[in-house]
Formats: sequence, C-alpha cells, structure tokens
Amino acid sequence: MLIRLDVLRGFSGAEKLTYSENVRKCVANITTPHAALHTLVGCPAVIFLRIGDVIAAAKQNMQGLLSTVDFQTRLDEAESFLRDLDLDMIEYPTPHPEWRQLAEAFRHASLLRILRWPDTFVIPCEDPRIRPSVSAILDCCANVSMDSPFFKRLLFPLFLAATETSERHQIHYASLCIENIRRSTGFQHAAMMEVLEGVWEERRLKTRGWTNVPWMEFTCSEKVCQNGSPTLNITNRTAGRCDEEKIPQPPNGSFKSSPWKRVLKNDIVNGDA
Repeated sequence: MLIRLDVLRGFSGAEKLTYSENVRKCVANITTPHAALHTLVGCPAVIFLRIGDVIAAAKQNMQGLLSTVDFQTRLDEAESFLRDLDLDMIEYPTPHPEWRQLAEAFRHASLLRILRWPDTFVIPCEDPRIRPSVSAILDCCANVSMDSPFFKRLLFPLFLAATETSERHQIHYASLCIENIRRSTGFQHAAMMEVLEGVWEERRLKTRGWTNVPWMEFTCSEKVCQNGSPTLNITNRTAGRCDEEKIPQPPNGSFKSSPWKRVLKNDIVNGDA
C-alpha cells in the first residue's frame, strides 16, 4: 500500500512525504476487511492519521511554511493525544488480543518519532522520555507469540525501538525478534539491517561525539573508500540540510565487519540469552 510506505518514508525524512492529508484520510477510512489499513499493517487509523499530520507539519517547517514555535506546539499536541488515547475504545478487525498489542507498539513508535523533532541530535536514547517507549514496544513483542501471524506486523515498531536504545539486553532481544521475522517471512530487509548496525556501532564507539545517534542519518548512507581509509558518507536531513560529511570508520574495521556486528550475529545464530 503506497500511502503506508509514504508515511514510513516520512519517518526517515519529512521531505519525502508525498501524499496529501485528504489521501491519507481516504485510505484510513477504507473498511473492507481485507483491504483496511488496520488489518494489513496493524496500526489503527487514528494513530496513522495523527503521525501523518505530524510528518506533514515537519515538512512544512523544513520548507519555512511553519515556524519552529508552531511546529513544537503541533508536536506537543500530538504527543498528548497519543498518550491519552484509550486503545480499548478502538474497534479492532477481530477479537484477537494481539491487535491491542500492535496498537500499543505503533503508539510508542509514533511517540519515539515525535520526540525526535525538531532536532534529532538533542535527546540521548537514555533520556527518561525515550526509554519508556522503547520498553513498551519490546513488551508488546513479548506479549505476542513469535509463531503468531501477528508478530511480523511488529517489525517497524521493533526497528524504531532497536535504534533508540543502547542497552545491550534490549538490542539482543530486538535482534532475536527481527531475525525471527526475517526468517519466517523470507525477506532479509538488508537495508534496514545496515541502518541498525550502523546506529549500534556508532552508539558503542562514539566516533562523532553526538549526544544522540539518529537512525535517520544512516538512511542515505553510502560506504566509500577515500585515500585507502573507509568512510561513511552521510547526508544530513535532520534540519533540511543537504551538506555531506565524510565520517571516518572505526580503525579496526568497517560497520560491515565490526566485532560488534559479529557478536550480534553470533547471539542470533546461537540463540544465547
């Protein structure tokens, strides 16, 4: 469903949002059981529409059409709305309790993105505003059996939770969940894994001295070699800039071959807790 992909792209950069509010509402209002957004994705329409509006506001802010003060007001209002949303009042596609877990996961995935605006570098992932949403998403995953057909719908919230933590046990659990989804669906999600590994590596090594390591900075990365030295080419999209930085890789290896990646891979393969 293109409109869903449009909003997901908007998570990585508001400038990528293409469809209008009217189109998002039209798609969200589809109630045909096998075509409804809620059924296909697991995200309730009310959450989908709210985060879509926030991304649209972020795009307006980047274009200079919405002041940062007004944008912050929109962010605060959306955060309050999502936190106060009574998920038990939502009409779910079927009586299965897993829908409630999916709704909770998408609520906190949206909150994580909202909290990262207007400057994704400011708040560290250890901040008390970030950590509860990461834990909530992982709890939702723990409440859904990995063998359940619902589990694969948790992939996007799982991805966001995994990028927003430096806790080793949370990274390990998220890795196990993601690997299960990759194995059960047959899709390897190579680009997603590259982003995750890049974020985890930078959080561990702190080569840039950033307060936070925004995963969005790795979505348009390209590994290149210059003068025999591996670098990571990052285009900064956080504030609508298009400047590029050549960031040195760790001296003992690239993101692809790092010991950190090998530890994660071994944990997943061996199933060590």
